[in-house]
Amino acid sequence: MMWLLCGIALCLTVVSTRFRRVLSMLAGIATVWVTFVVGLVVSTEQDLTGHQHAENLRIPRASMEFVDLDIGTNQPVAVLIGDTHTNDFKAPLTYFELRLLVQTCPSPDQCNTVIDTTKSIFVDVPPQ
Repeated sequence: MMWLLCGIALCLTVVSTRFRRVLSMLAGIATVWVTFVVGLVVSTEQDLTGHQHAENLRIPRASMEFVDLDIGTNQPVAVLIGDTHTNDFKAPLTYFELRLLVQTCPSPDQCNTVIDTTKSIFVDVPPQ
């Protein structure tokens, strides 16, 4: 049946210029859709592979070490200064998330939160 349809389309293409135009437009639309679907599949696959790769290279907290951390305050900015080391041998440390919690405690059982923030800090620490 498919061969018959292809034969009829081929004959119409040879005979009719209008059918050639319609067939050309349909072929162009089909090409755009196929390109879009292939691009979407490849992009999704790369995202999944990259996410799985990142999950495999996650450095455990026990392998990270912060040395000589000091917090300096110049109103209204607080600066955290120190060194970062990793004991992981397979992956570089590219970023970490740091939670800063500052509280005032008038008594040991009552504290008021002044600052509670989490920031991503981008670094370049090679594997040891």
